[in-house]
Amino acid sequence: MELASQMKSRILLGTFIFLIFSCGRKNELYTKHEKGFYYHLLAFNTDVKKDNTHFIALLDLNYSTQNDSVFWNSKSDYDDKYFMNIDPEKTGNCIEAYLQMANEGDSACLLIPKETFFKQQFSSPRVPEFAKADSVVKVYLKIKTIFNTSRVDSLITEWALNETKLIKNYLQKNNITEYYKDSLNVYWLGGKPDVSVVNQLKNKTISMSYKGYLLNGKQFDESPYNWQVNTSTPDQMLKGLNYVIKFLNTGQNTKIILPSYLAFGELGAGNIIPPYTPLLYEININNIVN
Repeated sequence: MELASQMKSRILLGTFIFLIFSCGRKNELYTKHEKGFYYHLLAFNTDVKKDNTHFIALLDLNYSTQNDSVFWNSKSDYDDKYFMNIDPEKTGNCIEAYLQMANEGDSACLLIPKETFFKQQFSSPRVPEFAKADSVVKVYLKIKTIFNTSRVDSLITEWALNETKLIKNYLQKNNITEYYKDSLNVYWLGGKPDVSVVNQLKNKTISMSYKGYLLNGKQFDESPYNWQVNTSTPDQMLKGLNYVIKFLNTGQNTKIILPSYLAFGELGAGNIIPPYTPLLYEININNIVN
């Protein structure tokens, strides 16, 4: 019994020493920022200097839990279009604050308190279930490019021109040969819209449902099955969905691809919809409520 007790004490002492050593290593690797997060530089470029007034950074980003389980990636979840507009006078965001210190080509890992992270990056006051046991979110970032205004204009033009290519790749990949592209560049999958029912639902309150997808298949939105909207109130839905409903009647369903200017446009939507992103919608009209 005494031997067992001694062994237990040694194990506990060894664990304690290991934890102290680990914490010491963590403190050596990570530096605390005045905004309350920690950062560790993984790679840096001393040859590039930037103007610390106002700039735009195009980033590679990975968000992961403390055990390195990735839950968001800018390449797959944001079509490799993630950029931040950095204004030195408005650096409340932890990632923006770090970018103020960094240069093009730099890579780093940030440890951001979970509540702060989800509030800043996803505008959510709630921490998702998968991160509740963690104290921080790990943010791995690389600054691909730092832009001035003229270079941003060039990049945005490139993204805009790439929309048609994204749609054509989707159609080809999914073997969709029956579709109709109308005058607003909406793609109706399965045939032309029924012009004989135009505005049958005008000024009506209807029950409908829809699902929204990125063209990579990721679902980002879904309405309740019996969602009620008034078709004369344009701000209840995206501009493109309001337009499409003009060609539908009760009992109809359709699948369409909206160009970005009829969806979330040049800015996208948070960390969900990238800029200049066409979207796939499945729409079903249940009935007229009144």
